[in-house]
Amino acid sequence: MLEGEVAALRDRADQLTETLSPAEVLGAFLREMVDHRYSQRGLARTLFAASETAGGALSGVGQVLDDVVTEMLSRGAERGHLRDDVPAGAVMLALHGIAVAAVHSEERQEADGVVALMIDGLRRS
Repeated sequence: MLEGEVAALRDRADQLTETLSPAEVLGAFLREMVDHRYSQRGLARTLFAASETAGGALSGVGQVLDDVVTEMLSRGAERGHLRDDVPAGAVMLALHGIAVAAVHSEERQEADGVVALMIDGLRRS
């Protein structure tokens, strides 16, 4: 089940890449992940627990998402749109923080604000 959901997120990233700039793709993808995690609050708990039991190492599912974000960041850096000094792990850590907060909050707009802040910080100046 979880693998299917992650595969759908990966497919969505590929679709977004066809029509949006790298920064827009990353922002849209992260907002969709936040939407998914808000609607599947149990998923946020599961990913957190899987990460904890793996000693902080990424599970296979977490690695797929990390790879997707790595590809987006690399593409954006190659095109001169995004910084090249921020690893996908940092973006995923921030997203994980949003997911953990989602378990305890109904403040969806604030999550979008954090994603916008992340994208602004990732843009090459």
